[in-house]
Amino acid sequence: MSSGNPPNPYGYEPQASQADAPVNPFAPTSQLGESIVAVDSDAHQIRRQHIAHEASIKSIGVLYFLGAIVFIPMGAFAAAGTFMARGGPAPIELGVIGLVYLGLGVLWIWLGLGLRRLSPAARIVASIFSALGLLGFPVGTIINGYILYLLLSAKGRTIFAPEYQEVIRLTPDVKYHTSKVVIALLIIIVLLMIFGVGALFVGG
Repeated sequence: MSSGNPPNPYGYEPQASQADAPVNPFAPTSQLGESIVAVDSDAHQIRRQHIAHEASIKSIGVLYFLGAIVFIPMGAFAAAGTFMARGGPAPIELGVIGLVYLGLGVLWIWLGLGLRRLSPAARIVASIFSALGLLGFPVGTIINGYILYLLLSAKGRTIFAPEYQEVIRLTPDVKYHTSKVVIALLIIIVLLMIFGVGALFVGG
């Protein structure tokens, strides 16, 4: 490896796994077994070090799904209002609001799926929205600050790296059960989001 290449944060090359690495048929069986065990051990160590952070990121994906459940019905309701309003600018305003909410609902579904699948593209888009959400002081600042930490921290960068998918593939037995505290926090965040969006809709 040349000196210009960036260091490998995983400590091993996932591509040189058991299935891909060239095998010397004349090598002692014990040496081949030790090499495979070493790669598997490294992958398990990396996964265990990141599994809690990974689970938190996927929980944020669930939050986006729940947000879509709020936005899509509200968008449909506003769009339906364009047909019930009589004259004036109200039908146009309701139509615009409906399209915005429906668009956000579809985008939130995409973000939820992307974060659950650890998509780098979803990480970038979610980071942009979370950065804008910092303006919602104080609750929005706290929530979106935490999301930005999950997405942009060193562990977050590792989890969204393509090599981490190989780590996941090699460690199907490593699981993480979301604690009741995290579930409670998600419920609180969703209730706050519903209240905020509802107040915006009513105020508009």
